[in-house]
Amino acid sequence: MTEIKIDQLKKFLSNFAYNKPKVEKKIELTELTYKKAQSATTGVCGRKTSNICVILFFNGKGQGLLDQYIPLVEQFKNDPITWTYI
Repeated sequence: MTEIKIDQLKKFLSNFAYNKPKVEKKIELTELTYKKAQSATTGVCGRKTSNICVILFFNGKGQGLLDQYIPLVEQFKNDPITWTYI
């Protein structure tokens, strides 16, 4: 059995302990439809999905309406949140 000195062990573990994990998550704002909400396991905002579901209610149409919420979605991109809109 090889003996490891405490300084070597600290150096080795500090590489993992002090680095933030880099998670690249796709920023997504999907339309919530009846069909997407029906599947409990694979659907958006289903009973068995693990994410928090945020539903935005829009009064109007157009991509410009969606674009104004992209900065908000980006702030929470590493959190377990599903963003949908109606």
